[in-house]
Amino acid sequence: MWNRQQNSRQVLAVFEEAIKNPSYRWFSFSFCCFWIWFWAVSRSSLLFPRSVADVASLFRLLPVLVGAVTFVALGLWFRRRPFLVGTKRGVYVSYIAMSIGCGICVLSTQGLLSLDLTVLCYIAGSVVMGVAAVFVQIEYARVLGVMGSQRALVQIVLSTLESVLIVALLGVAPPVLAEACVVVLPLLGLFAFLQARKALITAQVLKHGFDHELLLPWRLLVTLFSQGVAVEAFRFALASSYMSYGSLNAICTVASIVAIVVTSLFFRLNYNNLIYHVGFVAMASGFLLIACLPGYAALGAFLILTGSRYVNFLAWSLFAYFIKNKGLPATWVLAWPTAFLLLGMYTGGLISDTLARTGLPSHTPVLAMILSFALLVVALFMLSSRNLLTGWGMVHPGASDLASDSLAEVRQQLAEYYDLTNREGEILACIARGRNSAHIAEELGISYATVKTHLRNIYDKTGVHSKQELMSIIEHETLVLQGEHA
Repeated sequence: MWNRQQNSRQVLAVFEEAIKNPSYRWFSFSFCCFWIWFWAVSRSSLLFPRSVADVASLFRLLPVLVGAVTFVALGLWFRRRPFLVGTKRGVYVSYIAMSIGCGICVLSTQGLLSLDLTVLCYIAGSVVMGVAAVFVQIEYARVLGVMGSQRALVQIVLSTLESVLIVALLGVAPPVLAEACVVVLPLLGLFAFLQARKALITAQVLKHGFDHELLLPWRLLVTLFSQGVAVEAFRFALASSYMSYGSLNAICTVASIVAIVVTSLFFRLNYNNLIYHVGFVAMASGFLLIACLPGYAALGAFLILTGSRYVNFLAWSLFAYFIKNKGLPATWVLAWPTAFLLLGMYTGGLISDTLARTGLPSHTPVLAMILSFALLVVALFMLSSRNLLTGWGMVHPGASDLASDSLAEVRQQLAEYYDLTNREGEILACIARGRNSAHIAEELGISYATVKTHLRNIYDKTGVHSKQELMSIIEHETLVLQGEHA
């Protein structure tokens, strides 16, 4: 069903704003530089020495593994004690370290060192790049959180489109020029990000969400892990399709951008439908085509890569939603989902490497059937009735971000409907902002035991048994209000 005309005009206005606003343009170019770096690390051989491939081909994904481990460490540390990430000095260090890491990896590809030194050089560069890229991604997530899910999705679309054009140029450029560009791009990304940061990031934004209860969207973690495993496990089969992997990747990225614009910005589809009914079904259909109709391997590869890019776009939009609408800190929001995605990619790399060594072509149909079945099972499991009430699955990125006065209206409606006292209404407002009981007690100047007593009364009046169920009621009423305002 098409969104109403007013919402369609709003979507077009967001695109116009992203193109005309200087801060948004700078951010889009900076994010574009990151996508190009990620392509160079995970999808090309620009930073990977061939001599190392003969020793251990899985070193190709070493920066991915380093990033996953770093994200896990940050998640564990942040859970125990929230810490500030994103100072101006830290931003400089992160981008410059990425550039240095790229330079070290490029040095390892030149054939100037012995095999042992080449391996050590590549490992050192991968570690530096992998760790630095983690903190760079946190900064991007923080800015997207300021924008909200809809503007974030538009920024992701525009930056990815820019990266496709630049990657296409690098593909026909001399290797030396392409390597030099990959080394310099993080520095260009730094300059562009600093221009955008002036208008979008404040001291309050850096500490955003520190007082919130840290919730973990484990269903999203499973989703991203399974996606990473499926696509990376089948990378060699995709590369052996009728067209070159580079050309196929560019075509699929553009197709996924078109799909995102149509389905998530102009159609009223929620994240559950977009991820599991569109993205995962596209990938599963691609695997089935390769397994059952080998003559259509190129079409199957197209569906797999397009579905994968599509889900990636939605994941970044969800990160923005968690930060802005759920009030969670950017470090926490990005740490666990991205760690699971990268771990899935590395696990898939292990599978593809094993199959390549044992004769991939004969195993291709079997692997395709297994991955297709696994993706469909994951989609069905994640679309259980319980998931429909978890909040993020029922939100649609095409909806405008609800203002705080609208959220206050929802709380007022609930307080009147369930006959809550003034104090119970205040506590309900705190819960809607993600506050835990200890913070509510401090904010309202009452004891922890008093908060618990009021919570029990709220649970009795609303007929729920936990904060999660109470949040589901608030989110449901918010969605109803969004529909009225659309």
